[in-house]
Amino acid sequence: MSQTTFLESVVSWDHQKCQQNLDEALPKLIDFLQNAEIIQEKVGILKIICQLFLPCIQIEESENKLFRHIIEKACCSFDCILNDIKQINKNQDISVLSGQVLGLLELLSDIVECYEVCVKYVGSTEVPLAWNKVQSLPTGAVHILKGTYGHCKGSSELYGELLVHVSEPLSALFRKAHSLQMAFLNLIDKLTVDGSVTDKDIDSVCCVCYGLFEVCQIVTSLDVKLVVTLWKAISKHAVQKKELLRHHLDVDKMIQYLCSEISNGYTYLFQLLPHVDEEGMVLSQGDEKGFQKSVKILGFQMKITVTLVREYSDYLSDCGSDVYKLLIHLQRMMPPSIHRHQTEDHHNEEIKRQLLNATEPLVSCFLTNTKFLQCLISNSSVDDLTVSDSLPHLLLTIHVMNSIPKLSDIEKERWLSPNNHPEDSPAHSLIQTIFYLLNKCSVEVILPVNVPGLSSTSKKDKEVCLYDEICVHFCGFIGSLPVKHFHKLEEVLLVNLLSTSPVCSQLATDAWCFLVRYGSAELCDSHVKLLLEIMKNIQGHTIQYRNVTVLVNRMIKFLAKEHQVDIIKLYPLSNHMTLWSALSISGFTSTNARSLVDDIVGHCVKNIYNFINTTEKKPDSFVFLISSIDCLLNIFNDSDVVEKYLLPNAQSTVVEKTVMICNSFSDWLILPITRLCLAKVIHLYSFILPNLNNKEILQILILISTVMTQRPDQYFKLSVAVFLQHLGSVKLSPSFEQSQILNKIPEIFNSLLSDTNSIIKHKALETFTKFAEITVHESIVPQCIQNDTNIQDSVVAFLNKTPFPSAVKRKDYLINLLNNTDEEDDSDERNDCGQEPSSKRPRTEDCGKSENQQQLIDLLLSCCQGLQENKDAIPNQLIMRLKETRNLIGSFLDKKGLDKL
Repeated sequence: MSQTTFLESVVSWDHQKCQQNLDEALPKLIDFLQNAEIIQEKVGILKIICQLFLPCIQIEESENKLFRHIIEKACCSFDCILNDIKQINKNQDISVLSGQVLGLLELLSDIVECYEVCVKYVGSTEVPLAWNKVQSLPTGAVHILKGTYGHCKGSSELYGELLVHVSEPLSALFRKAHSLQMAFLNLIDKLTVDGSVTDKDIDSVCCVCYGLFEVCQIVTSLDVKLVVTLWKAISKHAVQKKELLRHHLDVDKMIQYLCSEISNGYTYLFQLLPHVDEEGMVLSQGDEKGFQKSVKILGFQMKITVTLVREYSDYLSDCGSDVYKLLIHLQRMMPPSIHRHQTEDHHNEEIKRQLLNATEPLVSCFLTNTKFLQCLISNSSVDDLTVSDSLPHLLLTIHVMNSIPKLSDIEKERWLSPNNHPEDSPAHSLIQTIFYLLNKCSVEVILPVNVPGLSSTSKKDKEVCLYDEICVHFCGFIGSLPVKHFHKLEEVLLVNLLSTSPVCSQLATDAWCFLVRYGSAELCDSHVKLLLEIMKNIQGHTIQYRNVTVLVNRMIKFLAKEHQVDIIKLYPLSNHMTLWSALSISGFTSTNARSLVDDIVGHCVKNIYNFINTTEKKPDSFVFLISSIDCLLNIFNDSDVVEKYLLPNAQSTVVEKTVMICNSFSDWLILPITRLCLAKVIHLYSFILPNLNNKEILQILILISTVMTQRPDQYFKLSVAVFLQHLGSVKLSPSFEQSQILNKIPEIFNSLLSDTNSIIKHKALETFTKFAEITVHESIVPQCIQNDTNIQDSVVAFLNKTPFPSAVKRKDYLINLLNNTDEEDDSDERNDCGQEPSSKRPRTEDCGKSENQQQLIDLLLSCCQGLQENKDAIPNQLIMRLKETRNLIGSFLDKKGLDKL
């Protein structure tokens, strides 16, 4: 019987006859299929096999008897048809062309139908079926789905003007592919891979899962429901069969793709929202329905991402950087980012619920991922951050920091000491990274921006300012830090305490206080002594000196009583007046504070007496006097100290000697050192005004008026403003001098209020309003401003709290200022390699990159360790090391010019 005769005979057989002749007819049909050359003939034979003979085969035997013989051939035929469609000459007559294409599309539909028949038949089983019993079928089905969906997706470009003539069969083809997909997903739910699994089984399962992922990439722009269904299937089987697939399935690429899809969809999401200005006014309506649909789809994709990441976290590598970029992108466009789109609160909450809440579970899964670690703390990543990415990066780092205590020692080491091995990429430690990032977010700290209070136990939704939240988390991190990493912490705290960045020095100060408060008394004592040595060697009006002074004064109260006594003995007043002019007396115990006040007042009064009685005064005499005045100011600035520890007779002595100083300045006003001394004396007069008579007050005002005509510096003017403010509480007794005093006050006020320096002008406005509120001599208040309309307008605006008109918003101004500073930093680094840099403003960040500074830090840390290990030997055994520290700091300051800041 010929092939044609046999095929014509077979198509007329019923099920019973097919069953009876199965063993003889099926091999012939398979052989005919293998040898057929005409595509129509191949498809016809395939239809006969699937429709007539497949139902006659036991499902368990279908792989060996049928599928392994026909699947590959069917897929090849399918590909040939697709290729034939692409090769058709588009220049033919439209009717001829459409006829050819319709015929080929019909063949494609027949093959898809054949596959669906096979899939549904195998899927009709009621019992679990081993994967190897139908191994060829799943792979072939995925191939057909990819081809069909891909053809439909590219149909517009492929068919061009012909598309209108083939749209109906194309739609039918798409529906059949969808039907095949649903049947196929139902089938693989029933397939098992238990028992003895071969490498071929694993490869087959892996191929199907990855094939479905490829189908997802094709249909993503065709049908959302298809995408959702496919991702559910991929996630389900990837999780269920993780033990088999963990070393074979490329989950990295799936997550990378999902991250890209979410990122693109997220950007589009904001195009659907209404445009809102900074005051919350809606400028244009958006597409609410489209937003709700899109955000739910993105939420679904994020859930799939989290599931895959959670299950395969130990087997992921490259996708760590993609997850990092996604999380940064998500946070960049949402509160608290100052670069975000303005959106309504209910939209923000929906986006947060669907997307941003995934941040913590994703971060916790990538703590051991090398790529993720490098993105967060590598030198290049941190240094190259844009302004808009700095805050998102910081918030992400805080999430990591909160999770560090859960890690093993080896895993912690990677975050806390990332440069232990030669092959490691250059990176900052996690601790130092926090400070780098905080400095980059100076604008957000200054504004300030608020963040959800993650540390709040009573109100989870309570918002706190950014700095407070970071400080709380950082201190909590310190509390959980292993002892072996403390030297790293101390180094970072010391570097940032000496930094010129206000936010970094503040965090270093707060963290250091936390450290000594909950540490041992000996630790606190050793740290205070170390910092006092630093203070001795960076005296002067520098940022570093102020930072260290603030920290020491906060730490003094944590010292044990005997350790405070040690400090007093170690730094006697006679040799360390500058030190005691900065240390807070109120931090000492009552006994120690009273003794200190008595000693300081007695010593300073004696120095003032010697100055007054020196007939030939040299500039050095004023330097010595300034130290004494500073010590007295340190006492009088603290009202509690004056009230509790300054005896009345001692206060009277101070008043008496201080008043006498005024006569010593008449011939010296031209010298800057004399003006500085006079400014400090005037500041001191502010505190003793109630004890002065009219004649003495007038003498002071005349001296001030004289200096004000000689272009004094900013510090002198600020001291005068403080003096005038205190003068408002003084009721002048009737006398000859009273009228002269009341004439001088408006004159000096007018000079301050008309100053062009914004700091002086603001202080003058603040002083004048307080003076006007409390003075009993109300008649002179109008005289202070009556001759200048500009001053009057400024006072009215200040009282009404009206900001100075400006075209630049505060946020934009701060961002611009930060950008300019960064450019200057870059310029400095470039100039280091070439010619001498031009004069610039001081840097806002001191990262300790110079060799001299590193020596300084190393030596200070060495001293710190020595102080802890040799508590009983202080200061004798360590005095040489501390002297060496002093010399090195002096050299460092000279080189950097920090004493001029």
